[in-house]
Amino acid sequence: MNQFIAAGTIASDIVRKETRNGVVATFRLCSGAAGHSQVWMDVEAWSNLAGTIHQHGTPGRTVIVGGRLTQRTWRDRKTGEARHRYVVAAADIDLLPECHRETKDNEVNNTVITAGTVATTPTVREAGSGSVTEFRLASGRAGSKSGRLWIDVEHWHREPFAISMKDRVVIAARLAYGRPTPADASRYYLDGRTVVASAPTRAGV
Repeated sequence: MNQFIAAGTIASDIVRKETRNGVVATFRLCSGAAGHSQVWMDVEAWSNLAGTIHQHGTPGRTVIVGGRLTQRTWRDRKTGEARHRYVVAAADIDLLPECHRETKDNEVNNTVITAGTVATTPTVREAGSGSVTEFRLASGRAGSKSGRLWIDVEHWHREPFAISMKDRVVIAARLAYGRPTPADASRYYLDGRTVVASAPTRAGV
């Protein structure tokens, strides 16, 4: 389960292709306020939804996208290095009326609801009046239709928060892009608002 929903604007031309798996339309979505909370995501729409968004969607049009957060992986042909990118496989796209172009609908933060396993040993650092627990989440299973998702998670909390590697967790978060600390490279990560471990003695707020 990796559910993604966001209001935003179509930030690129919509490209329609016919593949052996059917018709697909792709575009970039810009969601969130300019600055720290803004994120750009690749969106894929298939079948009838592909036709609808290709016919009626235009760059700058405000939309609400709901779907599944997925991960695409491949190897660079020149270097052989593993590469990946995150894609929203859209289940529904609502095209808002043209009058919404001048509103701030695209400044609504995205929301991700996901469940998975803590795949790295969590680390903790101080941040303001609380602490940030960081770990990598593994969600889904290899070979499944939705594929395996690996993504970093940051969870800010005031109260003590106990979590261990291999714990099962459910997360409500915002998909973010940037440098969590000055020493980090820019990356996509989940800014966890709520993290709950499945073990009955562990919970996060």
